[in-house]
Amino acid sequence: MIKNKIKPFVDLTDIDLQEIVLLDIKRAFSEGIREEVSMPAFYEGKKNDVGALIIHDLGSSPKNMQLYNKYIYNLGYTTYISRI
Repeated sequence: MIKNKIKPFVDLTDIDLQEIVLLDIKRAFSEGIREEVSMPAFYEGKKNDVGALIIHDLGSSPKNMQLYNKYIYNLGYTTYISRI
């Protein structure tokens, strides 16, 4: 089965998630973003072994991804809405 042969590219177990979020928020401020709903956000779900990285497209923002985030998070998954 292919699923069992896939390995992660980088071991992220020692990464401080809060530090990543803070760096992303600082970048948003430097870009002139002030609305909380347009900031990057991390939501820790109950199913910590699986998560979703939610990325908006060009011309959009994390604000436009809140509906998707809410749906996935309510299923119990950890989500992160990033700014690109």
